[in-house]
Amino acid sequence: VNTVSNKEVYNSICKVMNKYSSCLFGIADISYSAYSGNYKRAVVIAVPQKRLMTGIIMQGIAEGLICEARKECDGIISHIADYCRKWDIEYYIPPMPQESEETIIAPFSYKFAVLYAGIGWIGKNDLLITEKI
Repeated sequence: VNTVSNKEVYNSICKVMNKYSSCLFGIADISYSAYSGNYKRAVVIAVPQKRLMTGIIMQGIAEGLICEARKECDGIISHIADYCRKWDIEYYIPPMPQESEETIIAPFSYKFAVLYAGIGWIGKNDLLITEKI
């Protein structure tokens, strides 16, 4: 039986996120997703690009920035997963890509999760816009 409280889990996530002060996070209700039958909430993390990408940027540079952000995100996820294992909390990290190139539908919308977590909104450029990053 898992006896950890929601407050303890939230405080532990806050402790992890304090180490990554440039990143934002929130908790989202995921009742909209294909995973809602097994999970109630998602921890949503926004990792900023290290450099502002403006104008035309070479693909190799953009790809490098994305890889840096993904590496930082993976570190955060690893720390949070450690707490989940410690408290025997079942978790799952959904894949980023869509299931089909024809339908372009993914089982989990990271954009909806960002909105429901209160981190920011999706701009006209179809990217995350926040007040902080």
